[in-house]
Amino acid sequence: MICPICNSENRPGAKFCDECGARLLSEQVAIEHMEEAFGSEKDLEERFGSFDLADYEPADAQDSESEQEGECSRPQESEDSAEEQIEEEPETVADIAGETEVIKKVQADETVDLRKLREERLAREDDVLAGLDHSNADDITMVTPWDKGGTMKMQPVEAGPEKSRRFFADNDDTAPAKTKKPLLIGIALVIVAALIAFGTWYFELWGGYKIPDVVALNSSQASAVLTEKGFKVRVELVKSDDEEGIVLLTDPQPGSRMSTGGEVVLHVATPRVIPDLVGKTEDEAKALIKAEGFTNVTYEKKKSNDPEGTVLEQSATPGAKQKSAYPLTVTVAEPYRVPKVVGLTKEEAITLLHEEGYEVAIHRVYTETELEGKVLECNPAAEEKLNSGETVTISVAVSRKNELIGATQGAFYSGATFNVDGTPFEISSVNGMSYEGGDTTSVSVTARAYGYIMGRLIYLDPEDYTWLVNWTADNEIASISMG
Repeated sequence: MICPICNSENRPGAKFCDECGARLLSEQVAIEHMEEAFGSEKDLEERFGSFDLADYEPADAQDSESEQEGECSRPQESEDSAEEQIEEEPETVADIAGETEVIKKVQADETVDLRKLREERLAREDDVLAGLDHSNADDITMVTPWDKGGTMKMQPVEAGPEKSRRFFADNDDTAPAKTKKPLLIGIALVIVAALIAFGTWYFELWGGYKIPDVVALNSSQASAVLTEKGFKVRVELVKSDDEEGIVLLTDPQPGSRMSTGGEVVLHVATPRVIPDLVGKTEDEAKALIKAEGFTNVTYEKKKSNDPEGTVLEQSATPGAKQKSAYPLTVTVAEPYRVPKVVGLTKEEAITLLHEEGYEVAIHRVYTETELEGKVLECNPAAEEKLNSGETVTISVAVSRKNELIGATQGAFYSGATFNVDGTPFEISSVNGMSYEGGDTTSVSVTARAYGYIMGRLIYLDPEDYTWLVNWTADNEIASISMG
């Protein structure tokens, strides 16, 4: 597609000239606009007479070479005569865009200098194209005789009323886009500035200094590194299973920014140490163990006269360095308590109380309704706190009958002597005994009285007797009388 302005060759279907940017119109659209501006072919013939476009081909075939160079060649005489005619006979006609311009009336055998007209057209290009209807712009290809750089003969223009038309097209949104070069330059400058700012920040030219990573170094090495960077250092010991003296973490964290002179806290590993717990209360012991971070701890109870909850023993030696999972057993005092003995036999109760370290006192309770030897009461009562070594008194059921019968059996036997109502007797045999109630028993014996006459021991013949025996609360014989 040939540009009507600069005669440059363009790709088919182009809307704008690649060389000068002018709007490109197809031949059909150009003809329609010319008819709208000048009238139909018939109107043109009536005004200017008939003419053939073949007559307006370039005058000289040698102009083809200059045509490729974008130049127009024509005889000098024609140019001079045309210029003279233009200066002498002005006449107004409508141009292709509907704008009114003054052109020169020439004779049919004269030529017009089209170079000058094309330059004027270039100057008005925007105004001309703005008034065109571009709805069919893709189909427009404008071809004019002077696009080849030649001359064209014009028919004589008869005097007549001037025809001038104006038309306006809708706003054309397909105008060439404005260049984005300034915007791109601005974006590039912003990016460069950001890179410079980041680079200077990264290399610590501003924004403080980065805290180096000293984790896993020993505390002395870490302190030296941080001091060299201009930071102050404070060490905090942290109970840990890690190697002693190793930096576990820093506050602030490595990579953080801080001004020179800022303080960095080093959390340094220190070993866990078995605390001395003996004599401490259980709560105190638990606090010490928690502070050291030991987790495998067992608490045991042991009866003791020490205050309840006092630590009596610990399985590990105080001061020893151990890991958190090291097994630790803590023995804590619990008070002695009186065991439950009521309902047991006297012998069972005594055994149990002795196991707890208690002394036992027995209080006899005479009764004929309870099983003899049964513990009826205990003082202090069961489950009461009582230090080991103290005395516990138990009340035991006792049958007075059995008790006195037993006492009688132990006191009266063959050969024993008793004074009965002031007379001494020697028992030959015991024939029987019984409980009379209260503190009295009766005993049947065969005994012989005896005495001294003139210093000589004399025995009477044996006889059967029944004696009444009165007993004391301690089961001692109070008196014996004839029954």
